[in-house]
Amino acid sequence: MKPIIHIHTISDLYKLFDLGPSQHPLVAVLDFSKVSEQVEQNSMISTDLYSIMFKNYCKNNFKYGRKTIDFQDGNLICIAPNQAIEIDNEVESRENMLGWGLFFHPDLIRATSLNDKIKDYSFFSYEISEALHLSDKEKNILYECVQKIEAELKENIDVHSQFIIVSTIELLLNYCSRFYGRQLITRS
Repeated sequence: MKPIIHIHTISDLYKLFDLGPSQHPLVAVLDFSKVSEQVEQNSMISTDLYSIMFKNYCKNNFKYGRKTIDFQDGNLICIAPNQAIEIDNEVESRENMLGWGLFFHPDLIRATSLNDKIKDYSFFSYEISEALHLSDKEKNILYECVQKIEAELKENIDVHSQFIIVSTIELLLNYCSRFYGRQLITRS
């Protein structure tokens, strides 16, 4: 049986990747070029967090649901809380791993309109989910949203921070809906 790693909090995520203290208890942006992979091959990971990840490369085979995700060309994947990913055997090591991950706890959006809308973003579902291939323009649009969240996290957190972060997450998710919709249309 594969070992299961369950990440309950943003702090747990920071501990897993040996990143020191988190900037915010409910949301994090990780730069994958600065994170060493600390997860053993042949293990499973689940979290209590929403995860939106873009990577141009993953040194292991990565399964979400029943599908293997290919990060070779740079893909986006969205994972809901309590869903699992499998890290399988190592394929090859590479130096230029780029990408980012946005992780947020459901408590961040609990008292917001996004809490009611999040279930409408079907790309968080195992049944529908697959990696999204992004054009360079689409990559830049999503990365700009992530950078805005990261900039807000680096500022002194104040009463407006949650609104700014949540509204930027919602903007990012709306762009994801557009891009997933385009991908489905081009396949039809």
